[in-house]
Amino acid sequence: MHSQPSRRTLEEGGKRKVEAAEDSWKQLETAAPEVIVMMMKTAVGWHIELEFDEDDNRTRAAALVRLPDGSEVRAHGYASRHPSDSNQPRVGEEVAGARALNELAMKLLTKAHDEIDEASGRTSYPLT
Repeated sequence: MHSQPSRRTLEEGGKRKVEAAEDSWKQLETAAPEVIVMMMKTAVGWHIELEFDEDDNRTRAAALVRLPDGSEVRAHGYASRHPSDSNQPRVGEEVAGARALNELAMKLLTKAHDEIDEASGRTSYPLT
């Protein structure tokens, strides 16, 4: 049960504010309590490893994810620097890393698609 606000404080704003405040408290006191139920599940985390190999003109990225079932999925990405571009290793890593992660994503979609087909015993539409 809520305690009512101080009448003295509310009277400073006039009688209407007192009545409105009392009505609000009555509504709160008579309202049915709202129950919110939240289900918590254990989150599964994946760690993705990215390794880079660079020289002055090329960057190669290797991506690896180890899945909870013990399997591993690997992918690669490449980037080449145009001769007129300045040497910016971080940019090469971003491009090669993004390409490796993109390939990794496609391999994971294919793996999931194959597992769906195997479990259902039919051929489904490819995941994209």
